Amino acid sequence: LKIKPETHEVLPKPSIWADPGILVAQGSPVTIWCQGSLLVDVYRLYKESGSGSWQAQAPQGSRNKAGFHFGSLSSSDAGQYQCAYRSRNHTFHLSKEGSLAPPQHLRLQDTAPPVRANFTLRAVTSAHGGTYRCYSSQSTAPHLLSLPSDPLELLVSDVSGAPGLAWYLSVLIGVSVTFVLLLLVLLFLRHRGQDRHRKSGE
Repeated sequence: LKIKPETHEVLPKPSIWADPGILVAQGSPVTIWCQGSLLVDVYRLYKESGSGSWQAQAPQGSRNKAGFHFGSLSSSDAGQYQCAYRSRNHTFHLSKEGSLAPPQHLRLQDTAPPVRANFTLRAVTSAHGGTYRCYSSQSTAPHLLSLPSDPLELLVSDVSGAPGLAWYLSVLIGVSVTFVLLLLVLLFLRHRGQDRHRKSGE
């Protein structure tokens, strides 16, 4: 059995700007900034012509933006740039309602929306039956959980072929009925034997 919770992230649109400005003299340095959400670890900068892409980790002190520094610009660097960002690490938590056992955790790295985590329950028994929900958290806020997923009720049936409780009960009832019938037959035969003995004595 595989449970596949899936979540689609809708992150706010990032903003982009150049420092000291968009008009830069050849040979001068420039820093292109990309600003996004606080729940983001990785920023990417793309040149629209497809001639280059860059990746930057969000600084620990200011996760909502990252800078891409170019030391000396040339004419080939001119053009339009776009930036994007995403969360690098996702952790999913699978919990069973009413269970004292800790939730299962599954951490994914370098993921892009949509994000999917597969929880596999091996050697399923009747104890696994119940209602499950999954949650997610970001590496930037591991103790801040998302809203729970819709409940998933897991039903476990006995398909192993081994005799179950109902089978043992039916056998026990059958043996008991047979024993009672045999006892009645023996009592009846004994009673008839006693009657014949009395008649022969007379």
